[in-house]
Amino acid sequence: ALARDLGTSLGSGAYLGALVRTASGGFRLEDAISFEALRDGAAGGVDGFAALLRPIDAGLEDLPHATITADELRRLFEGLPTGPKTPLEVPDAPAVLAVGPEGTIVAVCRAVGGILHPHKVLTERPATVGA
Repeated sequence: ALARDLGTSLGSGAYLGALVRTASGGFRLEDAISFEALRDGAAGGVDGFAALLRPIDAGLEDLPHATITADELRRLFEGLPTGPKTPLEVPDAPAVLAVGPEGTIVAVCRAVGGILHPHKVLTERPATVGA
């Protein structure tokens, strides 16, 4: 699109011979993992590959976070909205990371009027569900 727009502005055709993105958000080119490192990690099985992965919230540090209880996690897992006991810093947001009782990201939610609506739940079924 960049080359097309430049070409249009100049009244000519245009194309890019090469373009290297050096950063995107909190990710930088020098932090990238090579294909060889991925191949070597995969040869080490699940543990070898897992050691190369970033935390699930890498690059999402700027999103609002909401700490939730086990019961609130159960509600989100069931697809139900929940009002976290700790009021949200941002009551209306298209994306809020729900942090479970163990301190890990468990869901991506939409906040409307201080209520969390689950969008993607990133954890396994809580043990209390269906008990």
